[in-house]
Amino acid sequence: MTRLFSSLILLLIASASLALEQDWQQPVTILSDHAELDRKTGMVVYEGNVTLTQGSLRIEADQLLLFRDGEQLERATARGKPARYQQIISAGDALTEAHGQRIDYLAQQREVVIQGDAHLEQDGNQFSGELIRYDMLRDTISAEGGEEKPGEEGKQRIKVIIQPQATESANENPES
Repeated sequence: MTRLFSSLILLLIASASLALEQDWQQPVTILSDHAELDRKTGMVVYEGNVTLTQGSLRIEADQLLLFRDGEQLERATARGKPARYQQIISAGDALTEAHGQRIDYLAQQREVVIQGDAHLEQDGNQFSGELIRYDMLRDTISAEGGEEKPGEEGKQRIKVIIQPQATESANENPES
């Protein structure tokens, strides 16, 4: 059983090829209160105050499910109130942070999908809605609103806050 858990962690490392290159060369550490492996499905379930770290990558959740297809990590699903994700995507970038009721990391597609009161922040820019899809390869973010909730009028809308770009002249001291 321990060998299989170690194999799954190695698969997580080997299948990832985005974000900081150094991240994927770091060991994966998963802390939880309980873990269970299903050898037939290749799924490992971690429950209770789960934290996964690898370099700048950090996922915090009440439950973390790892799915593999043969020898490759297919998907990691984090659930929580909320589940949290953070990572430095490229050298020199600020930390990208996200939270929601569910976060799916799709290893093959190099994509993060945040659902349920989804929020993503990158370089001070903020995206919120019911569903946010972040494609790390294309460096694109899409957001969707949700259905009408009881007691509210209309469909839930998305919210985007974009910070102004700093200009060179704004950073210079005026001469008197």
